[in-house]
Amino acid sequence: MNTKKEFTEELVKTVNSLMGNGYRAEICYVEKVNAGRLAALVILSAGNCISPNFYIDELYNSYRNRKTALDETAKNIINTYYNNTYAFKESCSIKDYINDREWVEKRLFLQLINTSKNKGLLKDSLYMDFKGISLVLCIMVMDNNKGFCKIRVTKAMCQDFGWNRKEILDYALKNTARLFPYHISTLCGVLQELLNNKDADGLELCPGDDSMMVLTNERQFNGAAAIFYPGVLKGISEKHGTSLFLIPSSIHEFIIIKDNGIYDPVSLEDMLREVNSSSVLPDEILADNIYYYGYNTGMLSVVNNGMFEEICCL
Repeated sequence: MNTKKEFTEELVKTVNSLMGNGYRAEICYVEKVNAGRLAALVILSAGNCISPNFYIDELYNSYRNRKTALDETAKNIINTYYNNTYAFKESCSIKDYINDREWVEKRLFLQLINTSKNKGLLKDSLYMDFKGISLVLCIMVMDNNKGFCKIRVTKAMCQDFGWNRKEILDYALKNTARLFPYHISTLCGVLQELLNNKDADGLELCPGDDSMMVLTNERQFNGAAAIFYPGVLKGISEKHGTSLFLIPSSIHEFIIIKDNGIYDPVSLEDMLREVNSSSVLPDEILADNIYYYGYNTGMLSVVNNGMFEEICCL
């Protein structure tokens, strides 16, 4: 079995054989953040309308590198499916509420992603573009100790609910701040916490140094959107009395650097691109450009080769 097509066909056949009657494994195509349209194996049944996505490229690469045999891959898929059965059933309750406008609106939130890497995903989505990064409208379907599940809002859904595009996106931004409150800490504080978690309590890093900060949400997951929360950047800038360099270190957070005249924007751009290419997971890269918040203007700008282009007022 040499080709990915042969592997995929045999994997679907094997999973179906092991699962038995009442279940159906099949291939669907999913738009994944920063990865484009990917083939994924899913398992469907009459009782469960939601399945995890088992991405074929990842499974095939593991098989080709002889890390996982096909039978073992199939068994791992089935075990994962069964281990999450409760979460799937709970998520399926969405069909009872998805047409309830009030239920949906309470769960609207925005996720910040790279624009150019996600053209296919954005094509039918509701979003706001900010010169290379986009806030995408989503619905939080489930959020508990069993997991987090979301779906993206399509243009058709917007039309069906009778939403005004700008009004619903503005509302969702405020709702995101409510659902996922922002969290800010010093970069040294984050590093100190990592060291403490590794039983290095005796080592104290740069106490009181707030020249670099990390802005995310309280979950520290998909928290980069916090830079757009109403009043957040303004409050940070006014507290420190400076403009701010904003480094999109991943989809989860921004590193904020006070503009005290020390840092050169071109050097910061070069640093970001180097880190993105060597240290950030491909599906977590947010942007290769840095951003800037003006203390006197309240304007957010994108920086490209040292040139500043204003985007919006925050």
